[in-house]
Amino acid sequence: MAGLFRGRPLALACGVALAFCGIGGLASCKQLASLAKKKPPQAFNRPRVDAAFGRMLEKLQDDPKFQEALKRGPDASGEKLDLAVNAGDYRGLGAQLAAKGTARLSPIEFLQLVKLKLKLSEKSPKLCAGFWSGGIDLAELGAGLDALSDEEIERWFVLSQRATHLELYATTPLPRFPGAVLVEGFREISAALPEGERQTFVATMQQGLTAPPAAGCLAYQQLTRGALSFPETRRDTFLRGIMFDKLVDW
Repeated sequence: MAGLFRGRPLALACGVALAFCGIGGLASCKQLASLAKKKPPQAFNRPRVDAAFGRMLEKLQDDPKFQEALKRGPDASGEKLDLAVNAGDYRGLGAQLAAKGTARLSPIEFLQLVKLKLKLSEKSPKLCAGFWSGGIDLAELGAGLDALSDEEIERWFVLSQRATHLELYATTPLPRFPGAVLVEGFREISAALPEGERQTFVATMQQGLTAPPAAGCLAYQQLTRGALSFPETRRDTFLRGIMFDKLVDW
C-alpha cells in the first residue's frame, strides 16, 4: 500500500494559498508595497469575495515581516511546496507563505480549513478535481468561494492571513508527518468503501495525476470524509500528510 502514496497526486497543499492569487495582477514589489495606501484590488470579480480578500490584504500590508518578504522577492519563501494553484512570481510568494503556514495552523484551525475545502469541492467539480491534481485558476476559486456563506468566505481569508502570519514569524522548521499514519489511514478508508467503490478508489490512487477529473474529485472527497471519522490526533496527522506530501517521512 505504501507505494500508492509515494508520488501520489494530491496537489492539495494550499487550499488557503489560493487566496493569494489575487495579488498577481500587480506587476512589481514596489506596487505591492504601496497597496496600503490604495483600494484593495478586485481580484476575483465577486463582490463578497473581493471584500473579504481586501480585509485580509489590509492586515498583511501593515505587517513589517510581509513587507520584508516582498522586498526580498519571489524566492523569499525558501524551499517551495507543490501548489494546487497556478501561481508564479509574487503570487507564488504569497501562496508559498500561506501554504507553509497552513502546516502550522492549530488542529482546530486546520480542521476548519479542511471542512471548508470539502464544502468547496461539493460546490464545484472543477475545484474538486483541482484539489486532487492541481491547475486551479482564480475564476474557479472565486466562483466556488462565492457559493459559500458570508461567514465561510470570511473564515477562508482569516485562515489565509493566519497561515501567512505563522510562516512569517516562524522560528522552527515545518512539521514532519510519519508515512505510516498515511498508509494505515489509506487502508482503513479503502476497507470501509463498498467493493466497487474500493476498486475505483485504489485504481485512482494508482493513476495519480492521470486519473480522470471526476475520479480524482471522488477520491479526494473519499479521503477527506474518511479521515474526518478518525480519532482527533490521527485525523490531524493524516489530513496534514495528504495535504503536504513533501513533509511526509516514508
